[in-house]
Amino acid sequence: MPKFAVRYLPLVLVSLLGCSLRLAAQPSPRPLRASEVMALEAGGALQDNVVHHIAVRGLNFHPDDDFLALLKKTGADATVLAAVKAAKVSPDDAKPDQEVLQQLSSAGLLIKDKHYYEAATELSKALKSSFAGPETGFVMGELLRQQLEFPQPASVYAEVLRQDPSFPEARTKASFVLYKLADPEDALSEAKAAIAENPENAEAHKNAGLALDSEQKFDAGIAEYKKALRIKPDYSSANYDLALLLQNMRAYDDAIVEYKKTIALDPTREDAHINLGFIYEEVQERISDAVIEFREAKRLDPNDPMARQNLGAALMSVSPGEAVRELRELEKMFPDFEMCHVCLAHGLESMGDSAGAEAEYMRASALDPSDPIRTSAWATSGRKRKTTMRPWRNFR
Repeated sequence: MPKFAVRYLPLVLVSLLGCSLRLAAQPSPRPLRASEVMALEAGGALQDNVVHHIAVRGLNFHPDDDFLALLKKTGADATVLAAVKAAKVSPDDAKPDQEVLQQLSSAGLLIKDKHYYEAATELSKALKSSFAGPETGFVMGELLRQQLEFPQPASVYAEVLRQDPSFPEARTKASFVLYKLADPEDALSEAKAAIAENPENAEAHKNAGLALDSEQKFDAGIAEYKKALRIKPDYSSANYDLALLLQNMRAYDDAIVEYKKTIALDPTREDAHINLGFIYEEVQERISDAVIEFREAKRLDPNDPMARQNLGAALMSVSPGEAVRELRELEKMFPDFEMCHVCLAHGLESMGDSAGAEAEYMRASALDPSDPIRTSAWATSGRKRKTTMRPWRNFR
């Protein structure tokens, strides 16, 4: 599929959402439609939040076995399925659109599998064939969010809320997108609105923490992260965000605790391994522990230059030969990665290969003319040497 098609089909969907048919305004909170429940699952809402909305608002349809099976397939856990079965039902005359339910479910599964164009195609069908504009928009917001296209989902969630101000979880999702757009004031406003609707909304508390963190209101941010973790102790994303804030505050021991909790809950968090390794190496001089973390980060994502460069730099002091081998692999993958050449030069120099070190320093200088390393004599003299930076993941 051409890249331009993957990139621009969601733009067409945003336009279609604004033109979609709108439901008549209803008092809030009204019972949830089948398409709304399916959209919450397909659109990445926390399971606890889905349960809350079902319990508070009830349903406007009688869920049958086919609906429950499709909901489970989309990602609903046992708590959501139990909430649907136990919900108060206030049926209206509208029948659930089975085709739209299937399209929303399919889109959600495709998003999880990172098949974004196919997911967008399913959502386009749903928008053209039903009244379910806000529901489709909510899932579309998740599609765009997963592709890190933050200006577009901000517009999508705003349109969802314009069409249906009571749409569940739209403010929760909007708050994170606004934070990513460097708008902490509006992000905090949306998070607070979501918390007012559901004080036990762990995701909204976490998003409030992100907004406060970005405004350097660290104590208030920590308080929000801890509220999120009190509500949802297995919320690895909140552990990670709290760890990152603590690391920025140089509360390294506390940050280590939170990174370890993050990894225990989600061992695939490559960024947590990188940041934990950074603290071990740069702050606590626990090189062996740092190497373990960087090796795991590399295993999780062999194509991430940051994981490989950190590993090579950490190995420099304990096994220069192995460090050089790691960095040579990185050089082949990313020949224009200036810091790789600097680290490689240090490794070669420590092994007595002055000519090889000189060549790597010169490659680094050619890639970055602003580098203070201008000549081989300066580079290899040991008097002035560019630090082998150990980058860490200062983002969410």
